[in-house]
Amino acid sequence: MVSSCFVRAWCICLMSVKISVIIPVYNGDKYLDECVSSVVGQSLRDIEIIIVNDGSTDGSGKTADRFAESDGRIKVIHQSNRGVSAARNAALEAASGEYVGFVDSDDVAAPEMFESLYESAKEFGADIVTSGYRSFNNAGESKLVPPPFAPGAVIDADDIKKIAAGMHSGGSFLFIWRSIFSLDLIRNGAISFDADIAIGEDTLFCMECYLNAKKAAAVGKAFYGYRIHGESAMRKKHKPKLASSLTAQYIKKAQLCRRFFPELAEEYFKDAARHTATVLWNILICNIYQSGSKNKMKQLKSISRSEMFADCFKYFDTRSLMTRSLDTIALYELGRGRPFAAHLLLLAAFKSKK
Repeated sequence: MVSSCFVRAWCICLMSVKISVIIPVYNGDKYLDECVSSVVGQSLRDIEIIIVNDGSTDGSGKTADRFAESDGRIKVIHQSNRGVSAARNAALEAASGEYVGFVDSDDVAAPEMFESLYESAKEFGADIVTSGYRSFNNAGESKLVPPPFAPGAVIDADDIKKIAAGMHSGGSFLFIWRSIFSLDLIRNGAISFDADIAIGEDTLFCMECYLNAKKAAAVGKAFYGYRIHGESAMRKKHKPKLASSLTAQYIKKAQLCRRFFPELAEEYFKDAARHTATVLWNILICNIYQSGSKNKMKQLKSISRSEMFADCFKYFDTRSLMTRSLDTIALYELGRGRPFAAHLLLLAAFKSKK
């Protein structure tokens, strides 16, 4: 008599993997059970689930192994702590599906998510299919966010270039976890996550995938559940690698612009400059002046000399900002090459906010 375990293993070997779902985890045991259960329970059964335990010191590794013992579709990779980008890259190397999807270890996926995205990919011959998502917190509050372009739309390479030119104001390439990507697209394009970029690495990955794609599609439903909580890496008050990650990311995005859509470079850099001045500036200065570090002036000089801010002052007139807060005046002074004046203004601004 053939054992049920042997039959299950044999069926899994014969299964054509439609989607490889990648779950990186580092000390995320609190939510990992709920996360993996939501992927195991997908209506699309022809999936593999790759959990990468990135050197966790809590029970995450044991939880992952327990799931693997009960479901032959699950692979677990244990590695020393090298960051989320290295964890995702390890999973991409091991993936065997037609498409890959990503789920963060504290989030959840609706049961029909991957089936719906896969069916749309096959229907439209799309390299990428994206969707809306739902953000929620532990207090039960939630918000629905639509897909980055019109639901039901199918866009081609020319459309993608136009979207890329305004990607910062449009938020077009944010978040890998609401989409599936062709594995052939990723491998043929030699696309991977940059392990040196700790923040915003998924935006860069999305941008490169889209620019290599021939066709992408969007579905309107919010399949993905993005959990907002205080323990999230993005919610930590001070992020030591924020400035270096944003400036490195900026340089690589600029390279992709010049490579894939140089004819729209002027539009792209103007859009990026406005984003730097109106969004990233405040994020960066808050990070510097909340750090408790004594070398705030040195950090301010460093970002002012970066390619990102050089382009900001080249393509965006900071005097056009409507507000006359100390923060924006400091940005103006920085653009005039007066970092010490900017530093004094920012010190005054942070003292007034306490």
